[in-house]
Amino acid sequence: MDRAFAAHDYDGAVLWQAQAGMLWARFTTTLRRTLAAALGVGAREFAQHARLSYAKVAEYQRRGLVHFHAAIRLDGPDGPTDPPPAGLTRDAVRDAITTAARAATLSIERPGGTPLVLRWHPARPPAGHVDRGPPPRGQRGRDL
Repeated sequence: MDRAFAAHDYDGAVLWQAQAGMLWARFTTTLRRTLAAALGVGAREFAQHARLSYAKVAEYQRRGLVHFHAAIRLDGPDGPTDPPPAGLTRDAVRDAITTAARAATLSIERPGGTPLVLRWHPARPPAGHVDRGPPPRGQRGRDL
């Protein structure tokens, strides 16, 4: 048997595939809560201050496991034409994304009852990402 296959965690891979969507849901919930805390408001009031939008693509890696690419955008409560809250700078939003990615976990059991904690790899900007500074005058939202 090939050593690479002997060391592969097949049960963990199947559980990851089955639960990755739930882990994403936990991430987005945690992100909204983290951003609300950064604004000093409760999670239920967040929508009155800002709108969080994202586009997510799930794709299979060569080894067969799904992974995600996401673009996350923050606007004011009325959407893209409304500026985001002043307290949520680019750096504050990036910190919130990193915090939420680290905090979002999903504890499940393997078939034999052994616990397994699913989590994201550390968040990082995409390859080739260029921080262009503040948006030009007239452009309201922040693409991260």
